[in-house]
Amino acid sequence: MHDLRYAFRLIRQNWAFSLTVIVILALCIGANTAVLSVVNAAMVRPLPYPDPARLGAVVAIFPHGDNPFDNSVDGVSWELVRDRVPSLDGAVYGGSFGNGVNLGVNGSGAFVHQARVSAGFFRVLGIAPLIGREFIADEDRDGGAPVVILSHAVWKKYFNGDRNIVGRGIHLRGEPYTVIGVMPAGFRFEEDADLWTPLRPSPKGEGSGSNYGMIARLKPGASWEQARSQMALLTDDVRRMGSFGKNSGVQLGLAGIQQAMTQDLRQPLMILWAAVAAVFVLGCVNIGGMLLARASGRIGEIATRLALGAPLSRIVRQLLTESIVLGLLGGMAGVLVGWAGLAALRALAPNPSPSSRRSNSIGACCLRLWC
Repeated sequence: MHDLRYAFRLIRQNWAFSLTVIVILALCIGANTAVLSVVNAAMVRPLPYPDPARLGAVVAIFPHGDNPFDNSVDGVSWELVRDRVPSLDGAVYGGSFGNGVNLGVNGSGAFVHQARVSAGFFRVLGIAPLIGREFIADEDRDGGAPVVILSHAVWKKYFNGDRNIVGRGIHLRGEPYTVIGVMPAGFRFEEDADLWTPLRPSPKGEGSGSNYGMIARLKPGASWEQARSQMALLTDDVRRMGSFGKNSGVQLGLAGIQQAMTQDLRQPLMILWAAVAAVFVLGCVNIGGMLLARASGRIGEIATRLALGAPLSRIVRQLLTESIVLGLLGGMAGVLVGWAGLAALRALAPNPSPSSRRSNSIGACCLRLWC
């Protein structure tokens, strides 16, 4: 306790030096905390879906290009996988994922974000609606009934958590829709969405281009090797039907859902992490130099202590106590800086447009969902 009191007295007496050390530590620790939190969320922490190891994404693999694959497919690819890959239970999403629409309820309007997904989308993810059901095949085709599934937040905010919401009519973009379900609190996929409507995928129109994202879950008893073997048999048909261009050399493949959602930002994140780690090392080296410089000015004090009979271990313990106190103060300040850094990253997270939603989805996923 005597060493601790003396350490705090020295910190007060040398406040400029102590504040400099604490600020350097806070900035270095805070930056590493924020970036490592994003790296952990993007590459390490499992996604918040049941049995994520059996959840994947169907991707287009190109022989040339900067990225190993593109997680956007067209309607032809979707139908081929759906009909000819028995190892997978698949679903697609796309189009106006996360776009803003007007919600009309009780004579008033509200701006909400709409996502469009196919039948079975929530089943593939492994998340069942809290109330009601998800879309069925008859609703997910041209001419199907106009139905909608609400997020938990919208259900609470605009419908007061009414558990009799199923079957109630609302208006989207001025058109009547019927509520068939409500998702559990906290459910998200890629971007935040307030409600979901049927995608009604097709190989024509929107589906003639690579405008869909496809997720898939291994069926019971199936393996990824079986699924990939079945996917390989589709390559000739994909090219023959003109998907992605007849001479593009593309083939369909499978990737882990987390890899597919983060592949565009893995390298930049690792570079950023290495950069802030290097800054942390440089900061520690600078602090070590500052402490050595200050120690040279305390030669007289230490010589006096030794002359009065203080053992060397006592001197070393005092110096270590002073350094530990500075480190703990810098660490606590670093926690605050890291928290503020994560809050800033969330605020700066991109809101991708439909044309770039999957290539930039990591910004929304990591910074809005998992961090």
